[in-house]
Amino acid sequence: MNRMGALLLIMASAVVFAEVANDWSIQAGQVEITVGDSPRVSGTFYVHAPPGTPAETVIRTGGACLLTDLVPFGVGLESCTSNGDCNTPQAIDKANHPEMQGYLGYCVVRDGSDEPPRCWTRPGPPQDYCKRSIDGLALTPGTHQLPSVPADPLNHGAPLPDWAVFACMADEGHPTACGQPVSDHRQFSMTPLMTGQQ
Repeated sequence: MNRMGALLLIMASAVVFAEVANDWSIQAGQVEITVGDSPRVSGTFYVHAPPGTPAETVIRTGGACLLTDLVPFGVGLESCTSNGDCNTPQAIDKANHPEMQGYLGYCVVRDGSDEPPRCWTRPGPPQDYCKRSIDGLALTPGTHQLPSVPADPLNHGAPLPDWAVFACMADEGHPTACGQPVSDHRQFSMTPLMTGQQ
């Protein structure tokens, strides 16, 4: 490749990067576990908006939830192809466990991972584990804090399960995309590393 070709390639790459960097995006943050007699977990997610976007401007919908990997404890499935798989009686036995009525399974993969999808679980109702625009969150640019919740939802004791933040943002013009079973009009982000105690 000659010098001019290389320069054009660099310029084209810079334009693509600028377009991505200047668009709305959502990024799951790390989780924090506070150990002690009653360990708790919390987390954050970050909303990026184009430069100059007023903080009070809300033109995107979505949010994030704290999820935990309960597969080693008998909740969820080691592999899945859809959220539906993670909410079957084989994954979450709500009929025989009334305390799990608020549980919801997500078939997801952590950012940057080449592992196959598996069932991660929101071990309670969304108002306890999530911050979502559907519940009144203004998805403004910047960092958003998720609630602090018990880090041992099954009261299993050590070791604690792994936790992650799972975030979704709908594309502009498709405000309900994060709540749909299937949609090409949203973006996901999930904490890339397991942070539970081993």
